[in-house]
This record gives sequence, C-alpha cells and structure tokens, in this order.
Amino acid sequence: MDRNKASSNTTFSTMVNDALSYAAFHPLRYAKVLMQVGYEPFALRKTTSLFGAGKSEVYVLPSVFSHLNHIRRSDGFLGLYRGLGQGILIVVLSDGVSQWVYKHLADLVHPDPEQRKTLAFYGKKTLIEVCSRCTAAVVVHPLQVCLLRYLVQFVGHDEVYTWNPLHNLLQMWHQDGGFFAGLAPKLLMEVVTAVSLNVILYLLDRYVFYDEDNFPESARLFAGFCRALPVFLVQSAAYPLSLISTCMAVNQCGLKAGQPPLMPLFDDWTHCWRYLRFSGQLNRGSSIFLRRYSGPVAYSQGQAYVSPLMIH
Repeated sequence: MDRNKASSNTTFSTMVNDALSYAAFHPLRYAKVLMQVGYEPFALRKTTSLFGAGKSEVYVLPSVFSHLNHIRRSDGFLGLYRGLGQGILIVVLSDGVSQWVYKHLADLVHPDPEQRKTLAFYGKKTLIEVCSRCTAAVVVHPLQVCLLRYLVQFVGHDEVYTWNPLHNLLQMWHQDGGFFAGLAPKLLMEVVTAVSLNVILYLLDRYVFYDEDNFPESARLFAGFCRALPVFLVQSAAYPLSLISTCMAVNQCGLKAGQPPLMPLFDDWTHCWRYLRFSGQLNRGSSIFLRRYSGPVAYSQGQAYVSPLMIH
C-alpha cells in the first residue's frame, strides 16, 4: 500500500511539474509551431558566415522573439497563450498514461536495478520505454492534432477550431477525420529516441563508466554530464520526425496554413520528408536564435522572403 501511495504521489508530482513547465514555455512552443509550418512573415537579411571554406553570405531569419512580438501585436498579450489549456491537458494525460504503462510493464518484466549496467537490463528498460511512450503518443494524438490546428489558425486567420477540445474533436470528425494525422513519424521518433538513447547509455556504462562506484566525486559529476548530453544529441537528430509530424497534422485539413500556396499537398509523410529535404528545411523551427535559412526565396519590393511553396 505504501509503495502504491508513493508511486501515485510521484506520478502526481511529475504531472504538476510538467504542467507548470509547459505553461511557462507555452508562448515559445506556440511560436515554434508557426515556424515549423513555415510561417515567416519577416524579411530575410544577409549576414556573413564564418563556417566552411572562407567567408560567405547567408540568409538569416529573426529570432523567435520577433514571432512572439508579432503574435502580441495581432492578438494581444493573452494571444500568446492561445491553446494553453489544451496543451496542459495533453501534458497531464500523456504523463498519466506513460507512467501507468511504465509501472505495469516494469512489474511484469522486472528489470533488476542491481544489474543496471548489463545488456539485459537496458533491453528490458528500452522495451518498457518504447511501449509507454508510444502508448501515450497514440492516446493523446487526436488532442495534439486539435491543438496544432488551433494554433496555426493564426496564419490564415481561420475560425474553425476553438479553445474547447470536444468541439475541436467533433469538428475534425466532420471535416477530415484526421485524428491520427502525423502519427507515424511521431511514433517513429519515439522509438528512435528511446532505442538510440538507451544504446548510448549502455555503451557508456559498459565501456566507460564500468567502475563508477570507485570514482571520485568530480568524476561522478562528469559521468552525470556525459549521460545527459546524449539526450540532447538524440533529440536533435530525431527532430525532423517531429517537424514532419507537425506538418502532416495540419496538411490538407481545410486551414489556409495547410494548403497551397502556404504549404504543398503531401501524399504521405515520406512525401513531406522528401520535400523538406530537397528544399533544405528538415531542421525548420529547431533553432530559436541563430536561424540560418537555406531554402527557396521569393522577392517582394526589393526584399527577400521565405518562399511559401516549392512543388517537388
């Protein structure tokens, strides 16, 4: 009983912390979604790149704060928090489902913490993480699609989706039934992230930090840093799948942001992948400050802008 109570308290605490964290950074996530779907109403500017062979001029985009200011001028300060309630609901529900599945699978598989440096332990841990993360992703995906469409309405000033998740689900049911649009790359991202991260951590524990118990305190701190670094690297490598999932969630849904001339019509997520790779935009929206741009360009009144459409 005490163990179950402690587990429930931990789950609730995690939900609260994640909800608060989401609320604090929601405006940045909102702006990032707009960048992911290719919404760039700002003129490009040229700067000098010091990378590569010699100096060269490259296009750069304004930072994420230009997007935030643009949203604030259009919808007011509260407009920065469009979709906040739906986002918190998704975070809480995702955490609850993920931890519930993780706990029950852990009780069945029994990964032994005493053998945490062994291949068997990491194999079981990877299986549990993949199942729990994918299950949570499937459960919350319809709500995630609703939220993304509600946010990108800003691009074309559509008024189809609202703050009410139930209304949005019914609207999606009658419009295109796209409850699981973009789910495939999302699931692939979860699998790639969990497997890659655990493989790296296993190799570190097995061949680098195999005698960590005898390390001095400073070396243990370094070991902790080394285990945290792969999280960032793996998430960065898997980012294109997150981008494709976002694009597919709004593509051909009836909103201006998801159809020509602002976005091509994609046959499936692999078509979206090929388009973004061909136009050099597989990392679109990944950076919030140093936003180098190498995609197609359109000119208007003597200034360069992001070209909204390149058919491929």
